[in-house]
Amino acid sequence: VELVKLILKKVNFLILDEPTNHLDIEAREALEAALENYDGTMLVVSHDRYFIDKLSTRILHIEKDGITSFDGNYTSYEQRLISEHNEQAFHEVKEKKNDYQEQKKRAAEQRKIKNKFAKIEEQIICTEQKIDKKNMELCQPDIATDYVRASEITSEIDELNKKLKHLYEEWEELQAEIETMEDK
Repeated sequence: VELVKLILKKVNFLILDEPTNHLDIEAREALEAALENYDGTMLVVSHDRYFIDKLSTRILHIEKDGITSFDGNYTSYEQRLISEHNEQAFHEVKEKKNDYQEQKKRAAEQRKIKNKFAKIEEQIICTEQKIDKKNMELCQPDIATDYVRASEITSEIDELNKKLKHLYEEWEELQAEIETMEDK
C-alpha cells in the first residue's frame, strides 16, 4: 500500500530493500508491472535475480574496496563478470606458463653453473696434483743437481701456480653465483 501511495505521489526516487520477499507470484508480477512503468530512479537491494534482471538498467556491485558500476541488466552484468574472470584466468595461466618457463630457464642456468663449478674443482685437483708431482721431481737427486732441468721444472711449477690461482678465482666467482641463485 505504501508503495502504491509513493508511486501515485509521483516521487522520483524509490529505495527498495528486498521488495519481492514474502510476496506470492501474483503480487510479485503486479509489483514488477508497476515498477516497469515507473519513470523515476530506483535503488533496489535484492537477491531476486529475475526481478533485478527484468527491471535494472544499471548494476552497482558494492565491495570493501568500493563500488563498481555496470550498465545493463543483471544478465549482462553476469556475462561481463564471466568474461572478465575468463580473461583474468587466461592471463594467470599465461603468467604461470611464463613463470614455469622462467623457472626452467633458471634451473638450466643453475645446472650449467654447477657443472662448470664441478669442472673447475676437477681442474684445481688435477693442477694441484701436477704441482705436487713436479715438486717431487725437484726432490730427486739427479734433477736437484741438474741446474737446467731444475730451472725448467721450477718454471713449470710457476706456470701451474698461476693457472691454479686463476682457477681459484673462477671457483670463488662461481661459488658466489651459486649462493646468489640459491637465495632466490
